[in-house]
Amino acid sequence: NEDEDYIASLIQQAYYDTPAAAFGMPQYTISLYPKTGSERIVEILLQYPDTPEALRRKSAQLRQQAEQLTTALNGHTPTNMARSLLALLRQRVEVVADSTPDRSTAYAALMENQADSEGLALAFQLLCQQLKLECTLVQGTLDGVPHFWNIVALEDGAYRHVDASQTTGLFYTD
Repeated sequence: NEDEDYIASLIQQAYYDTPAAAFGMPQYTISLYPKTGSERIVEILLQYPDTPEALRRKSAQLRQQAEQLTTALNGHTPTNMARSLLALLRQRVEVVADSTPDRSTAYAALMENQADSEGLALAFQLLCQQLKLECTLVQGTLDGVPHFWNIVALEDGAYRHVDASQTTGLFYTD
């Protein structure tokens, strides 16, 4: 019974939930047959920014890099892991203010060392996933401009906001 906007939100959620495969939001077309009713066919056409072979290669490189960067953190507390990941990203990645598709990916952050808030949030999410640390990517605004950050679960059961693109972006509460 859902509409095209709901299905579009699912596509976006799937994109942000899989940072190792997020190399630019695909263009998509959604068609519902018939337009209304409880029994319908949903057709989704996705157009990706690169060839399947190039996307697979980038994903494999990105996963390998994430594994290398997180190996030493296994067994630490969630708080220490989150602090270490944030320090790692701040040390390795130059934050670019202008959002462009080529700087809005975890690949840009971890492989090319330049990313905007979206790329940093995707990179942080990927590294958290590698460590089995509960983390969610959040899309919002900062000073009226689209902005991305993460919410991470700590060992005390608390959830904290982490913004890798800001110098003071660690462990904000709601």
